Amino acid sequence: MKTYIFTLIIFLGLGVQSYSNPITPEALITGVYFEGDEWYAVVDCFLMEMLGIITFQEVGIYCDNGSFIFKEDFLPDFNTYTTVITNDALQYPLELNPEQDHIYIDWNGGFQFMNLSWGDSPSAAVSGPGEGQALEVAYVWGDENWNYTFWLVKATEPCVLSWDCIYKGMFDGYVVDQNEQPIPNTEIRYVSPYLMQATYTFPALITNDSGYFCHDHLFARNYHIYEIVVDGVMYEYDQYISVEPGQTNTYTFNMDFTLLPENPNPSLAYITNYPNPFSSQTTFRISLSTGSDMHDLKLTISDMLGQVVASLDIDSNSIGDGNIILTWENNLSLGSGNYIALLTSNGAVLATNKITIKK
Repeated sequence: MKTYIFTLIIFLGLGVQSYSNPITPEALITGVYFEGDEWYAVVDCFLMEMLGIITFQEVGIYCDNGSFIFKEDFLPDFNTYTTVITNDALQYPLELNPEQDHIYIDWNGGFQFMNLSWGDSPSAAVSGPGEGQALEVAYVWGDENWNYTFWLVKATEPCVLSWDCIYKGMFDGYVVDQNEQPIPNTEIRYVSPYLMQATYTFPALITNDSGYFCHDHLFARNYHIYEIVVDGVMYEYDQYISVEPGQTNTYTFNMDFTLLPENPNPSLAYITNYPNPFSSQTTFRISLSTGSDMHDLKLTISDMLGQVVASLDIDSNSIGDGNIILTWENNLSLGSGNYIALLTSNGAVLATNKITIKK
């Protein structure tokens, strides 16, 4: 899904001064990070050298608060292929807003540079980095005509653009209806159609029988949840969610769905638990539809290899109207990671749910 911007240079050719259309967008600045009130911008000198740009004075770089006017003795370092710009490199200091700002780049050599921006809109949908984080340019998509789409994504630390430094985040949670019942087979569409081929590059998240969804390889950035589809019916949902690097980002979409039956699938049982992820204790909510087999019910916890690590018997007298509330404490001191909760009856699996222990 990812290819780095260095691969795009191949199509330009060394020393070529004219370029065929369509012009490939590219980022001269490949990363921005902040430390307190200081900002740092990482420049791709490899690209400058290939385009024959010798000094920063040949390129116009601007931000919301003015122009980058460089000191004459500040030059790109072609030995390392990256140069870090700070206010010390400029004749007049500039302020960059870590929450929302833009960087614009112009050059009269016939090559179109990509403008960098971060914020909370479809055209600039990345929140500013937190303390110790960086904004890094990542390749997202390229069509058959060499038109490319890039995003600014968050890294856990300032670093030169590379696969290892683009940290991904986990986005998981539940979709429940107005009756707090989980909705299976629900599509969560989290990238707006403005991004070309969005449904192919970023397929919808699908909830399982417990209404649970999970994607643990998302770019660490903001996503626009714009639509939820249930049984072919599209429900508009306008909200930005932020996926942070190295963290579990849990959400519950509790929506007032219409045109849905009280029980979307009466043949299934459902398991949800909260909190999830959890450290030492979580509460399971088990819902059994009318007519479900309620004999010899067990809730077992297994690791991702299928090894059972805990088993709990369920008293049939506690079932009542088909809803069971069960609190489980991790007295076994299981380590951090993903586990599977299985609801069984006479050895047959009625429902499953992924749980996450996070120390």
